[in-house]
Parts: sequence; structure tokens; C-alpha cells
Amino acid sequence: MRFFVPTDIYVEKDCVKNHAKNMLAIGHRALIMTGRHSAIANGSLNDVTEVLKAGEVPYKIFNEVERKSVNRYNREGRSNRTRF
Repeated sequence: MRFFVPTDIYVEKDCVKNHAKNMLAIGHRALIMTGRHSAIANGSLNDVTEVLKAGEVPYKIFNEVERKSVNRYNREGRSNRTRF
């Protein structure tokens, strides 16, 4: 199994919204892996889901990743990806 995971890093205010077109060009569905709290608290999860909804891209959120996650969470995330 092989996955292509392109990486762009933007450091600016409203970077997700400003580069929505680039994000939407990557694929046709999204699995968002995040922790339980910080992505919601800082608004980044909302920014990403707004762009995906506007682009009509289906997404699934896996928010059970813990700090210093162990292999169990990696396996669970992989399992969610294959079911999605």
C-alpha cells in the first residue's frame, strides 16, 4: 500500500481559508486525525471543515489521538480510514 501525502506549510492569518483551492485540489475525501480538544479550541478544525463542506468534500473526523500516541491509535485511525 502506498500513499502520497503532499505537504505545504502556510504561516499566516486565515491560512486554511486563503489556500482552500489548493487543499481541495488534493483529493475527493478527507480523514481528519486530531486530538480531542486543541483543534476545536483554536478553531483550526472548524476552518478545515468549512472549506471541505464548501467544496462538497466528504470527511470523517478521528479525534482519539492522544499526546505521545501509541500504535493502538495509529491502528484505529488506519481502520477508520479503510472503512471511510
